[in-house]
Amino acid sequence: MGKWGPRIVLPVVAVAAAGLGFGIAVLVSVKSADPAVQGAIVGAIAGVGGGVVGAAVGAWAALAVAKRTIQDARDARQAEQDEARAARFADRVRELAAQAPESAYAFTTAYDEAMGRAYHNGTVVPMPKVGAAFGQAIRKFHAIGSLIAGRMSQNGTLLSDGRTLVTGGEACGNTCSGVLEAELYDPSTGRFARTGDMNSTHRQSIAALLPNGSVLVAGDGTPGSAEPYDPATGVFSKTGNMLQARVAPMAATLNDGRILVFCGLATASGPTLSSAEIYRP
Repeated sequence: MGKWGPRIVLPVVAVAAAGLGFGIAVLVSVKSADPAVQGAIVGAIAGVGGGVVGAAVGAWAALAVAKRTIQDARDARQAEQDEARAARFADRVRELAAQAPESAYAFTTAYDEAMGRAYHNGTVVPMPKVGAAFGQAIRKFHAIGSLIAGRMSQNGTLLSDGRTLVTGGEACGNTCSGVLEAELYDPSTGRFARTGDMNSTHRQSIAALLPNGSVLVAGDGTPGSAEPYDPATGVFSKTGNMLQARVAPMAATLNDGRILVFCGLATASGPTLSSAEIYRP
């Protein structure tokens, strides 16, 4: 019945019960009267009671229909309001998109990478301008050829010819060991290929591109060791050691082509270094 049903039906039933009691009292008071009179009184009482109950049921049914009609009207108005709000929001998005620069950055749900990895790097790339085709140009990862040697804490250096040199790092199973092998990734084929091995392992090291196109790999190998790689020959050659052995240092290429190497750990267990040095090609 809902919350309104009892509020209408119960009072009506109470009135009917009161009328029935009154009728019974009248009937008792005239019990000595002619039986035909008594029958007429009983019929009247039954008619009145039935009419009252029927009226109560009819009122409840009418109320239920009215409530459903009112709720339907409210739902229709709410739907219209929601649709209007959605339209205003879409208009606002298009307005903001028209004002956004071509390189506007945006957060979005990312796709899973094709393979797991540790100690890797990420590069922020500009998202396309948001417009009518919103979301159609979302980037995603896709699988390419695997490296020949699995590793972590490795270096990746973009060469002048567009290939990427992968050096250093360590391979871990029950124990971890440094990786001597170096590899080249060719974007035209999507595959990795072996190149010359390093002279020393460089687990947590740096790899910096030099002005002549070669790559300097240094740190966390034979104490203080450093070696440049020549892409033309695929060979690593020895060069002067660093002044300070460093594990996990950082490096930056200066405008004049020199390499700034700084901080890191003196050994794998420390202490932390604050010193810096410069390599001159």
